[in-house]
Amino acid sequence: MIRRRVTSRWKTRVTSQWKSTDWLYRAILHDRQILNYANGYFQLGPVERRLYEIARSTCATGPHEMDLDELRRQLGYQNSLPHFRHALKAIAEADAIPDYRLVLIGAKAASPKSRPPSYSRVRIEPRNTLIAA
Repeated sequence: MIRRRVTSRWKTRVTSQWKSTDWLYRAILHDRQILNYANGYFQLGPVERRLYEIARSTCATGPHEMDLDELRRQLGYQNSLPHFRHALKAIAEADAIPDYRLVLIGAKAASPKSRPPSYSRVRIEPRNTLIAA
């Protein structure tokens, strides 16, 4: 409920009241458990947002490594794996995920003349471990 009260000819005081659920009240005041997002989260695109959410859940204890196809399925990315690999490489090079860094890992090239290897895995690293190292 929002109330407006005119205190003088030029000033208006606005007060608001809101009712929260019991679990939200308990989480904030008693348990002190509030999930916060990085400042840049809301400027991210949909794929980057989902990557940030996956990074938060998988990197609770440190860096996490997984197959690209597994990450693609977790993201709900519908395009082919080569297209996803290209998009993920652009995101990793732009360093677009706040608080986390993506490292693309590929198989080693068989010979110096062969084509560069394609990436098959990704490692997600929290930035706080990068600074401490």
